[in-house]
Amino acid sequence: MSAALTAVGVAALGLAGLAATAVPAAASPGNEARFVALINAERAQVGVGPLSVSGDLTGVARGWSAHMAAVAVLSHNPSWTSQITNWQLLGENVGVGSSVPLLDQAFYASQHHRENELNPAFTQVGVGTVESGGQIWVTVDFRKPTFATAPPPPRPVPAPPVSRGAAVKAPTALRPGNYLQSTDRSHVAVQQGDGNFVVYSGGRPVWASSRATGQPLPGAFLAVQGDGNLVLYGPYGAQWVTGTAGSGSGHQLVMQNDGNLVLYGSSGPLWATGTAGR
Repeated sequence: MSAALTAVGVAALGLAGLAATAVPAAASPGNEARFVALINAERAQVGVGPLSVSGDLTGVARGWSAHMAAVAVLSHNPSWTSQITNWQLLGENVGVGSSVPLLDQAFYASQHHRENELNPAFTQVGVGTVESGGQIWVTVDFRKPTFATAPPPPRPVPAPPVSRGAAVKAPTALRPGNYLQSTDRSHVAVQQGDGNFVVYSGGRPVWASSRATGQPLPGAFLAVQGDGNLVLYGPYGAQWVTGTAGSGSGHQLVMQNDGNLVLYGSSGPLWATGTAGR
């Protein structure tokens, strides 16, 4: 890795008049955006592509500008090469002055500062400005990253809940978001996205498959099988079963109005959550 560290550019008032002024510093995102716009306009004039604003560079730049304003001393950040990550090449301009245009003019008039601003190798920038005592303290950090920083992947959109009515007949599967609802709409049995199969009564959970499996099972689904078994499948196969295989035919799973979830066969009930009246 290599770092390009340039000399200081100072515009407007000198430091001597600032040292005796104890005024709280305040960050100014508006000034930071103006600096970025001016720098990119100058790059466009010479046929160089624009810089994209990087959040981590902005954070480092703001921290150093706040430090300079607090001590009223203009200097480069001695720790910037360790505070900033993912870089092949770095550049830094620092300054203090009465306005954004004056500071930008001072940077552009200085060969080394201008080289940072117009360097086609740099693709990212972070500007930190702090106002204190009527002056603007600014740090501009430039970076050529080691690897491209991709935007975070879009968050998956969960499938909308799908009602399967009050009962389902074998063979069928309840996928995440599928649910059974009692005819009086007071009780729901839902296959959740975390892999848990849960019975709710009046909005309260009264039974959950996690009591049997002991862990969440992403991607799990509940199968009402033709052999009479009710099985919760996870990524590694069957995770929980009712053990009712071989119990005849005509199996169906019913969410009853009394709050009980019951697996029926041709001979009657085979298994239930035991949540009636809860």
